Amino acid sequence: MAYLALGRTEEAKAASLRHTNEEDRLLFHRMTLAAAKGDAVEARGLRDRILQQFGTELSRISQHAVLGEQSQANQLAAEWDARPLGFLELLDQIGSCYCGAPFDLEVAPNFARLIDEANLPWPPPSPINWPLKNW
Repeated sequence: MAYLALGRTEEAKAASLRHTNEEDRLLFHRMTLAAAKGDAVEARGLRDRILQQFGTELSRISQHAVLGEQSQANQLAAEWDARPLGFLELLDQIGSCYCGAPFDLEVAPNFARLIDEANLPWPPPSPINWPLKNW
């Protein structure tokens, strides 16, 4: 992610290949690199392949966000917000996305209340430019 924040996608790819052996993680890294390059067709194709091969539990708000899929990210955020301790899952997605706000705060009223009570800034900073994410 540090290489992506610096716009150094080839070095990010090389680091991924050096440090990852599992096929699901390699596909995930390839999807992330394609999203960072703004290649929606490749990124979404890889995401679909991940879901097909490894199941829907790998579907995350942060993935939808970097792929520019705002409505899907918002739908998951609303579902997670309604769960007991769902705010922890939402917080984790913010930390793993590096994309600012991976969902619209209005769709997660329980989480929004906690953000307001803690006087935390929204949206969080976005250290990586994700070309497919336009919100």
